[in-house]
Amino acid sequence: MSHLNPAVVFSVIKLVVRYLDYVQDEETVRALYKRIAPSLGSLLSGPPEISFIILRNLQVIMLKRPGFFEKETKVFFCNFNDPYYLKLEKLDILINLCDAKNFDVVVNELFVYSTQFDPEFVRKAIKGIGKISMKIDKAVDKCITVCVNILNDAKENNRAPHAIQEVVVCVANILRKYPQKFDAEQCLNEVMKAHELITEPEAKASFIWLLGEYAENIKRISALFQPFIDSFLSEQSVVQQQILTAAVKIFLKLPDFTEDTITRVLESATESIENPDIRDRAFIYWKMLSIDPDRAKKIVLAERPPYKYEEAAVDQSHVDKLIQNLGNVTAVFHKTPEDVYKTQVLYDQREKEEEEEESPKQPQAAQAQNQPNQAKEVPAERKAEAQNVDLLDFDFESKPKQPSAPAPTQAPAPTPAPAGQNKNLKLNKPGEKKEEQKTGGGSNFVNLLDDFVTPAPAPTQSVNKGGDLLDFDSPAPTPALTHQSSAVPYEKVLDENTSGFNNGAAGLVVQASFLRENQKILLGLKIRNASGGTIELLDLQIKANFFGLKAEKIAPRQLAPGAQTEVKVGLNVTGGANPTPISTPLFFQVGLKTSLDLFVFSVPCMFHVLLGANGELSKDEFKVQWKSVSGENELSAEVPSVRGGLEDLESLKQHFRTNNIFFIASKVNEAKQRISYFSARGLGEALFLIEVSLPSLKNPRGASISCKSPQKILVPLVLQAVSFLMNV
Repeated sequence: MSHLNPAVVFSVIKLVVRYLDYVQDEETVRALYKRIAPSLGSLLSGPPEISFIILRNLQVIMLKRPGFFEKETKVFFCNFNDPYYLKLEKLDILINLCDAKNFDVVVNELFVYSTQFDPEFVRKAIKGIGKISMKIDKAVDKCITVCVNILNDAKENNRAPHAIQEVVVCVANILRKYPQKFDAEQCLNEVMKAHELITEPEAKASFIWLLGEYAENIKRISALFQPFIDSFLSEQSVVQQQILTAAVKIFLKLPDFTEDTITRVLESATESIENPDIRDRAFIYWKMLSIDPDRAKKIVLAERPPYKYEEAAVDQSHVDKLIQNLGNVTAVFHKTPEDVYKTQVLYDQREKEEEEEESPKQPQAAQAQNQPNQAKEVPAERKAEAQNVDLLDFDFESKPKQPSAPAPTQAPAPTPAPAGQNKNLKLNKPGEKKEEQKTGGGSNFVNLLDDFVTPAPAPTQSVNKGGDLLDFDSPAPTPALTHQSSAVPYEKVLDENTSGFNNGAAGLVVQASFLRENQKILLGLKIRNASGGTIELLDLQIKANFFGLKAEKIAPRQLAPGAQTEVKVGLNVTGGANPTPISTPLFFQVGLKTSLDLFVFSVPCMFHVLLGANGELSKDEFKVQWKSVSGENELSAEVPSVRGGLEDLESLKQHFRTNNIFFIASKVNEAKQRISYFSARGLGEALFLIEVSLPSLKNPRGASISCKSPQKILVPLVLQAVSFLMNV
């Protein structure tokens, strides 16, 4: 179970899972669950291609054994550097694992995902919150609270309009199932405040349903509903149907809703709408209201049967066949070998028929002689290929031929960068061996402190705060380097479907990353025009922030339809610091003014980009500062894995110095750890004192890091950056 080759580990697990059906003792089964589940989780720390195969197979195991991973939920939390296809698989497993015991942890994690920048991933996370509320009654209050928080966060930060659309749909579905479960007034008030940001048909339909269902509890109902009446004829059918029904409900519930308004809606529906379902429904409503309004009220506002959530039925015989083929290519597709083989045979037969039509006709006797042999050879070959290919059979001791990454159907639209690069910070340089990486969950950048940060432990033998801290082996100073800071891959921060802030226009794609080149902080932007017309870039600004960063003026430029440009905007500390609290991960709000619209988005920033070249201290200065900073201002973290080569002190010193983290001294303690000390300065002269211990006592492949600073609020950002650099 602890073998380095994942194929060996998974083969053992496959054997155990197949024979669990013959174990009758429940205690033995639970003991096996407890023993095997951690081993499966450890396989997810390997290369993303292997992790994808493991996750697809784990979903099959969960269909057969739902309780297998009930205590291993956190293993499936998404890491900041996970490829997009891995995040989607982990999200599916998280939602399926959620139950009455762990829903609080899972829903909180989904809330974190809802603040990320990939629209499809955010939408799926919010839909997961809705699904959890449907199947777990106890989770309803928690899910509603999280939905309200997502709404508030999106409105306050002027971002994530796609999140607002999904939240409105989610809230409407929850209220459909639990109309009397809780007081919906506060939730409705928050949804009503976001009415101007609701643009998608499904979200509009859900919002209008809320207006009609809770008309008596909503203030300014007429003002909120009137814009939908005005746009009735231009809306899609699903929205028109909800407008029609909501208009009748509001008319029956609120006498102030005038007859002229309901008559206008009914006339438009019967005279100008071609959809027979809407037109016939309008005629029925009109007839009912004309003949007997009281009876119409009893019918339209009648109490509906409770909504029942039902999981999709699973064919256990099909699942048993999948279990028999765990680790094979067919299990990745969640299909049996027969299904895959049948498709291939039909394809081969079609090719054969086309070849025969193109080739000269042979004598019938020759054809009759050749056909049986061909019919026997192809199935045997294809069947062996379908059943025996083991995707996990890779030798990691030698340099394997890497399989190409699977291409999930949910993958985002292609961008100029390689697929998956925008969503996954692939930190390995070209040509370097991929190291196993496993970092904490959170947004697109890892938040180490979610899982690892603890108050710094009491001083050990490696740090004697009462004696001479710097009585270490001190090699000669490293000469100054002119290399630029380690680059953070560009992140997709604006999608072509994201609406602008002023006019609601869309059609701009933006990838962004903070950089430092020649000690100058830059905001790099890759901008693509996905609209139908020419767009002119006019101005760019960064919202007032904790560090006082302000963007320099950009030169206006034009983008033809389909064209792309790259812009690097200089940043200066001249904007005046804002006392607004900062969070980990760190984001900056950016506004890009174009001739199309004003687009507002958030760009993540790794903190080492903001470190200055003035952070080097002498030993004596470091010693004084270390003693002067309180131990309460120190935090520590574990780095699960360190990039190959950085175990060497000289390589680590040079790598850190390139990123404005300066070596002070080091020594080897009694536990054979190399304890090294570094200093750095951020914007505003914030000083950081950093300790790196290699290897970690908890993990021989990792490292222990700690940092202390007079500005404790920034210490988590430094730990996050150091962990990032030790994996780059």
